[in-house]
Amino acid sequence: MNFYIFSENIFLKRDINLPNEEILKELKNLIYVKVPPQIKDPNYDTKQYITGFKVLDNLYFGKQIKVKMEECLTEAIDSFGYESGFTICNSWVNKIEPHNYSEWHNHKNFWLSLVYYPHGDFSIAFSKNDLNFFDVKKKRDNPFTNNMFSVTVSAGTMIVFPAYLQHKIGYNFSEENRYSIAVNILPKGNIGVGDGQINFM
Repeated sequence: MNFYIFSENIFLKRDINLPNEEILKELKNLIYVKVPPQIKDPNYDTKQYITGFKVLDNLYFGKQIKVKMEECLTEAIDSFGYESGFTICNSWVNKIEPHNYSEWHNHKNFWLSLVYYPHGDFSIAFSKNDLNFFDVKKKRDNPFTNNMFSVTVSAGTMIVFPAYLQHKIGYNFSEENRYSIAVNILPKGNIGVGDGQINFM
């Protein structure tokens, strides 16, 4: 008999009521800085760009987006089985040019990450956090054999996942720039017990 232990959990919410088209117009007019690729090869470039890390504070729709993010986070944290408040610590926009993607990465020093998509038919990919494993030929895909999982997202989608989880912006098959707003989250209040207790204000 198979049973699951230590599974990864992500939370997906679609069709969130936001003015996605108007938000997208605003994102297209922001100032972006190029993300340098980690691979030092003149023939390789992710064509990824980001804004500063306080973007929600400066967007016309920033407060409205943050309210929806907070609602989504409340549902996600409850569905994960945790009892904790939270704080959205930073926020930025990712821009990926057509026929490009980001590199694998995670968000150190944070608890959860959330991404909101104002447009498109795109994807975000997640990688299994294996330190050591054999690359045995698979008969079928399942939670035991999969090393990567891709989630399709569209306008009005928010996704919440552990910040330590390796992930990347999926390949942009479209002929337009791909935009998304990302935030990182810390718990709020007292967590832990004994000498492991800490208070997040």
